Amino acid sequence: QTDKAEDIDPQRYFDALNQTTLDLVAVTDHNCVNWCEPLIDLAKNARENGTSKLHILPGVEITTYEGPHLVAIFDELFPVEEIRQLLTRLKLSGKGLPTDRVDKEITITKIIQEVDEMGGIIIGPHIHTSDGLWGSKEFRGRTDVLNDERLRILVAPSKRIKQVTDKPPFHRFLFASMDSELISNSFAFINVSDCHRLDDFEL
Repeated sequence: QTDKAEDIDPQRYFDALNQTTLDLVAVTDHNCVNWCEPLIDLAKNARENGTSKLHILPGVEITTYEGPHLVAIFDELFPVEEIRQLLTRLKLSGKGLPTDRVDKEITITKIIQEVDEMGGIIIGPHIHTSDGLWGSKEFRGRTDVLNDERLRILVAPSKRIKQVTDKPPFHRFLFASMDSELISNSFAFINVSDCHRLDDFEL
């Protein structure tokens, strides 16, 4: 992390992405969407020129009032301005300030509902950490949220995922320390860490 994000030109980010084998990238900065439009435009122009196969999905990582973070991702043609309006409704500055947090009257369930109604998908990032849906000690509503049908993707290390077999034979996946009697959902898991440096784009 030797270079600050504000000192890096979007073209440099795009060029680094374009050197990987990735086809699809979601841009999900904390509480802002400033990087989405420049990278979407660069990808679109590069595909038209035949110099890239990359597609960029706009998104955002939301710091909830209750503590856990949520990632919202949308289709590449989804207007980024509508995601900005979502951040405004959540009482976030849209500038990605370290102090940004969703208004205390807006629950995680409400955020999931809004994103779902907008046609986006919700992901629970780094769920095992202190700002994750499962790891947050202060978040008392985690069982209800993790049983929400609109939340079906979580991010966790692959070695900490377990398969549960219910009756009749039905297999589902949970985080290792989740009680299968309390959590009825089944999740797809992403085995990934946040990308903090250009070198992290492909591991």
